[in-house]
Amino acid sequence: MKEIKKSIMISVFINFSCFLINMITYWLFGKIFLCIKLSGGEWVGYDGFGVMLNKTFPMSTSDISLSGEYWISFEPISLLVTLMLFFIIPFILMKKNRKE
Repeated sequence: MKEIKKSIMISVFINFSCFLINMITYWLFGKIFLCIKLSGGEWVGYDGFGVMLNKTFPMSTSDISLSGEYWISFEPISLLVTLMLFFIIPFILMKKNRKE
């Protein structure tokens, strides 16, 4: 039970820290630092630690210059994946160290 509580605390701390890093870099530089790039068509997404930065690039001719939109949104799937990942790793390491 002790390992579970510690693993949860470690996971929440790491995820919250990385979420803050992503939000701060978005506010300062307009992009998120800790992310995975996803793309498709005229859209590019940067996904990491519960944050999704979306950018669209509309098709246009060389005569007409259009700028795309970008917005930030909450991404629960990436948050849950990283929460579980950073829970499992410390939990396994603590269990292994306890047996030795």
